[in-house]
Amino acid sequence: MVVPIGTTMHEVGHYIIAKFFYKNVSIHYGSTFFDVYYSNFNENLAELLIVLGGPISTIIVSFIFTHFLLRLKKEFSNKKLIILVFSLFISREVLISLMILLNHKFTNTDEYKIFNFFDINPNIGAVTLLVVSSIYCIFISLKTIPKDLVLRFYLWAFVGSISGFYLWNKIGFLINVSLWD
Repeated sequence: MVVPIGTTMHEVGHYIIAKFFYKNVSIHYGSTFFDVYYSNFNENLAELLIVLGGPISTIIVSFIFTHFLLRLKKEFSNKKLIILVFSLFISREVLISLMILLNHKFTNTDEYKIFNFFDINPNIGAVTLLVVSSIYCIFISLKTIPKDLVLRFYLWAFVGSISGFYLWNKIGFLINVSLWD
């Protein structure tokens, strides 16, 4: 359930930025499509901003939910668990970084495009992103999850992430969010 919500929120980041530059913008499955450029703004720079919109929205969602998470009482509850999961949306960056590092043909990600635009070696960019996003995830989980639940949480998070990613890629096409104006 979290993967479709997270992917859609990520794509909404692309969508919002694309609306500033393109007439027809839509989200289908896990991608944002746009055509009919109508801005006087540099189109290559506009496309970079659109690419940045997805990862930035993912990071913003993580920061907002982390803010709420750190304000909750110490005891662990279902409400706290749900907020924790949304605050860890940034873990998408961990997965993307690992995929870039393990498969050099994995070049259609926003992060890879951003590295390419700024002429950053994809391996260096991926390692940097992996370290920063991992530290963030570890800090949040250690700060909020009771010590006796940390290992179990990471085990279930791993299983949930892999199964969610697999299911999204197998049946996610059934979700067709069309946001044409």
